[in-house]
Amino acid sequence: SVDPGIKAWKSYDGQFFYLMTFDPLLVTHKTAALMDIPDYRYRRALYPLLAYFFALGQPKLFPYSLFMVNLVAWLALGWALIRLGKDYSLTLAPLVLGGIFTTGITFSTFRTLSETLSISFTLWALVFWGRRCFLRSAVFFALAGLTREIALSVPCALMLYLLIYERNAGKVWTRFALCSLIPTLMWAMYVKFQLNVSSHTELKRLSLPFLGFFTESAIGWEQNVTHTEWLRSMSLILETGLLVLVSSIYFWFKPSPWGFLAMTQGWFCMVVRGDIWNYHASSARVIAPLTLFSLIWYLELGRKKSPMINDGDFALKLIR
Repeated sequence: SVDPGIKAWKSYDGQFFYLMTFDPLLVTHKTAALMDIPDYRYRRALYPLLAYFFALGQPKLFPYSLFMVNLVAWLALGWALIRLGKDYSLTLAPLVLGGIFTTGITFSTFRTLSETLSISFTLWALVFWGRRCFLRSAVFFALAGLTREIALSVPCALMLYLLIYERNAGKVWTRFALCSLIPTLMWAMYVKFQLNVSSHTELKRLSLPFLGFFTESAIGWEQNVTHTEWLRSMSLILETGLLVLVSSIYFWFKPSPWGFLAMTQGWFCMVVRGDIWNYHASSARVIAPLTLFSLIWYLELGRKKSPMINDGDFALKLIR
């Protein structure tokens, strides 16, 4: 059964995850009938699936299990940042506190949204990647992709970086990066087969660079009815633009995997369109990876020498 309080006309993302918890594996179509774009929503089924198991399948516990999964993911995210900080000798206090209290991550955690879990998996994948444990890294990237498919942009960006800057290392890592994509592709095919629909929502969310960003930002300017809403939305839009500009310029002087991740996430933000730029809560979630990678990169650049910065022998270390 489905909670009778759920109405088809509502459109809050957290509500859709709650809906999917009743049927995370698409055994029936009862929940899909109440969604706006069910094939798109069900591609992100890992979060509600974990909540289902956390609640032992008891519907009355689903709201609490969704929150508890996010709380565990939030703590695991902080732990991953500590590991990264120790591995690369980064200053722990700004790294951990700045990371876990990033606006988009904090908002997602307490609003039962999937960004916290996805970013947590991504960071653990990066921990194992830095330690050359590529199979574990691919597994965690796959879990991140099953939570939010856009998380797969991270292993793809890493693969591209290594192919450009460390060709030998890129060949080693490529097969693991490709393996991390397979579970998400297989699950997407299963969802399409089960629902027999294809909305291609992800393509509708993209536009030419800067076009959607500025267009939707202008709409948001008009729609923010209070000074507080206006300041929140405009501050995030300004932050995004500055991070894209700075990362795109500075990366060429100090190439680094973290810098490349920040830059590619920034350019992804520039081609995304839709109402995410109209409301600060939505835009904070979209730029959470950009903010986090920029923070790590900034702390890395503060060091005299980093093992992640291209120093000529990185490829040799990677393939050994």
